[in-house]
Amino acid sequence: MGQDDLILVIGRMERAISRLENSLAGASVPKQEHPLFADYDRLRKAAEDAIARIDMMTNAGDKQNG
Repeated sequence: MGQDDLILVIGRMERAISRLENSLAGASVPKQEHPLFADYDRLRKAAEDAIARIDMMTNAGDKQNG
């Protein structure tokens, strides 16, 4: 996956998380009880995992090239 593809994917993830956060913020029920909270939490964790994997790959490449 090229750098441009990664930028597009990260942008899509940021927008999706932002939409879920906005939905949760405007809710009249506690955030953890909102029907979308499980989706938000799952997406947030997946994004964190993806970023960690990208960091590992790019750091590995930096070590090989440095």
